[in-house]
Amino acid sequence: MRVWILLTLFLSLRVAAETRTEHTFKDPVTGKSGLYTAAFGTNQGLLLFFHGSGNTQAYASSFETLQKVARTYDLVPVALQAPNQAVTWPEGRHAPNNRHVDYVKSFLEREIQAKHPEIKRDRLILAGYSAGSTFLSGDLLPAVISAWQGGAVMLCGGGGPVIFPPDVFKKLSPEAARKFPLYFIIQQKDFLYPQTMQGISYWKSRQALVQAETPAGGGHCAFDMQAELIKGIRKILDMARLPTR
Repeated sequence: MRVWILLTLFLSLRVAAETRTEHTFKDPVTGKSGLYTAAFGTNQGLLLFFHGSGNTQAYASSFETLQKVARTYDLVPVALQAPNQAVTWPEGRHAPNNRHVDYVKSFLEREIQAKHPEIKRDRLILAGYSAGSTFLSGDLLPAVISAWQGGAVMLCGGGGPVIFPPDVFKKLSPEAARKFPLYFIIQQKDFLYPQTMQGISYWKSRQALVQAETPAGGGHCAFDMQAELIKGIRKILDMARLPTR
């Protein structure tokens, strides 16, 4: 009986400690983030998730999955909303001034590192779904991987660089790219398959450590996101030879 009471008390305290909060962040544009704080351990990393196109309002709808995956790898899960109510994340040729890359860089420094110094700069795990993956692969990665270490999981999306100005990509060194391994999964009948393969080719040309799975069949994102996210994180941690806990 005493053991059961102690276990119940421990679990209740742990649940109380794991509190999901939503914050508004502005710099230079404005968006929301859902943060799940918990004292998982002494080697905390960050799992930063980017939603797909059209899911701006439901940006944190996958938070239960993120929390389960994050617990496995001692990561703090954060779901990030595309700022200024944008319907999608990618900057692209037609929207080079939406400042999404600047927003994420500032969020990492001001909202994460400044307020949560216990989160390690060498355990940043970026994960994207559909257009969120396209943003990671084609816009954000070259702008952050020189200052952070970890890896990125691209679920059913990807692409090569399209952001302006292109100088960011010219300055990206192979040494920096190799410290940030990438995992892609895209089904061959997914409409984003061609551009994702182009993104995979680009990152391989930059000498990044890349693993990709391209199963036959299926439509857009027609797989178990939680299972693939877990597998992807495990693969990039193994490639980077970073501790899993």
